[in-house]
Amino acid sequence: MGETRYPIGGDKVVRFGYDDMRYGCLCTFPFNYSEHKLGMGTVESLALMGAVLCMSVNGGLEEVEYADDDEYVIPDCLPRWVRDEIRRVLGDYPEKFDEGEYDTDHVPASISDEDYKNMLIKRFTDIKEWAEQSIKDVENSDY
Repeated sequence: MGETRYPIGGDKVVRFGYDDMRYGCLCTFPFNYSEHKLGMGTVESLALMGAVLCMSVNGGLEEVEYADDDEYVIPDCLPRWVRDEIRRVLGDYPEKFDEGEYDTDHVPASISDEDYKNMLIKRFTDIKEWAEQSIKDVENSDY
């Protein structure tokens, strides 16, 4: 991901982060969808791209320190609340469970198997608690 840059006006472009495998690639959209079926990653990518397009016109995109001067990088150029709301609407867990103490993709090579296992257990336990609360919130709302 990240190889395709999309112009968004002026000299600015937007691209997806290079190692964000979470998102569906849009570089061949819609031509690689002959069965007219979209996966969750592609829908999330389209929502993020739409948010970037709107915010490039209306304001609110955030500079990303590792981006070139003329580019914005998805998802980091979008405010956290936008990213979390897209995930919420798609029925996904908040982004906070992918970073910091939960970041299982960027652990040191020296981590023991036991520490890695404990890290995964904590992550999944906390996601489970979040999911249980979300279920209660849905049950008690006017969906």
